[in-house]
Amino acid sequence: MSRDNVRSLAVDNTSPDPFPTSLLGFAPTALESVAPGYLGRDDKNTRLSAYREKATR
Repeated sequence: MSRDNVRSLAVDNTSPDPFPTSLLGFAPTALESVAPGYLGRDDKNTRLSAYREKATR
């Protein structure tokens, strides 16, 4: 990590203004609501675990 990177971390990089939903055409979504879908919804082991639960193993 460079000195410039460290200096840039000292300053917040968020806007005090509200999110421009109408301008961009979408609204922000909480990470907690979408992360589970990224973390294994279509994973082979997840599907197999569901089958094992149904088979009471």
